[in-house]
Amino acid sequence: MPETINGERFYTLKETADILKVSYLTAWKYVVDGKIEALFIGGRYWISEDAIKRFLINQSTKRRFRHGEK
Repeated sequence: MPETINGERFYTLKETADILKVSYLTAWKYVVDGKIEALFIGGRYWISEDAIKRFLINQSTKRRFRHGEK
């Protein structure tokens, strides 16, 4: 269940992996590689809902241009 801080939802790495339908390790690599912005607090990564949305938009844009669509 996401944590809400100042009206913004934050998800754990596991929750983020579930949302993205990828493995925990893949989600962790996205964070480590800087593809998803995350905060490291209390020994855990926390990913905001906005960061997940930005990642999805970025991936969608890359995929469209990679396949030659406009």
